[in-house]
Amino acid sequence: MEERVKQGEELSRDSSLLGFDPRGVKKNRFLRTTLVRRDIREAILRAGFS
Repeated sequence: MEERVKQGEELSRDSSLLGFDPRGVKKNRFLRTTLVRRDIREAILRAGFS
């Protein structure tokens, strides 16, 4: 969320926590479990956990 604020997005209590993968093209209106899992796993690894 910090990155989103840096990019100029105004966040409120109604702002979504999860969004579409910025690396890909939005193909449908639902988040895919595999993409959410991948992003969470990458964040955990970058934080130094296995």
